[in-house]
Amino acid sequence: MTLAIILIVLLIDRLLWQGDPLRRHLWFDRYTDWLLSLATGQWLAKHRLGALWLLLPPLALVALLQLIAGFTAGLVIGTVILLFALGPVDLGRDVQAYRQAKRRGDEEAANRRAAALAGEPVPDTEPARSLAVARGLIAESLPRLFGPLFWFIVLGPLGAALYRLAVMANERSSLHGKAPGGFAASAQRLVALLDWLPARAGAAAFAAAGDFDGVRRAWAGHQGDGLDPGDARRLMDTAGEAALHSWPDDEEIAAGEDAPVVDDALSLVWRSLAVWLIALLILTLFASLP
Repeated sequence: MTLAIILIVLLIDRLLWQGDPLRRHLWFDRYTDWLLSLATGQWLAKHRLGALWLLLPPLALVALLQLIAGFTAGLVIGTVILLFALGPVDLGRDVQAYRQAKRRGDEEAANRRAAALAGEPVPDTEPARSLAVARGLIAESLPRLFGPLFWFIVLGPLGAALYRLAVMANERSSLHGKAPGGFAASAQRLVALLDWLPARAGAAAFAAAGDFDGVRRAWAGHQGDGLDPGDARRLMDTAGEAALHSWPDDEEIAAGEDAPVVDDALSLVWRSLAVWLIALLILTLFASLP
């Protein structure tokens, strides 16, 4: 059923329904604000696992639904939860919006879209902007796609919910700067822990979908603490750049040229996703053998 749910969700998300506005999860802000306003929430936030304690109520609800659901209900529940665990914005639609802004000559919108993909302000000239977008796209494939999919495969709807809630807690921890204890630090540690395996599975898929030897060498040379908050994204960036093999440096593209690296990076992500799905299909077929 896991593979079926993933295929249904990808079909809905890519072709039938653009639910990005509904994946802003504004309810989570209200829930976190309310819980941290309580004395119990303040006390729990002091704990070194404060973020995890605050996520337990919604996770307990998902676990209960997963436990009592039959096949049909489980299919519906799994589809809905995974659909809302992806994103919050589809990578393909983000790239399309960036391309459209460039074609219109709307540099302000293009820079805004580029910054959203790169996760930081980007140069406003080519080819530096396209290179920054491509690198950001590779790194963003972890929290938007590979992370929730990996934990859905391992733990079902509970895993997808856990990953998305942890990422949201980490992203929104800055809103609670006056919260006691290490709420932000515990959220960072939780995301780093949950990113460790998906990042490595994603890097392995990059190797299978791109330059295998290049990724192997780059991975061997990767230096970093696996539980450092930014290490997983750096590994994805390193492996993705190596997988593309022909990823050019700034000086290898004429100034102002529309660099093709964004399309190359997005294509690598989709090919790597296909590698995951094929591997899951093989595992499903072996599991069904008598």
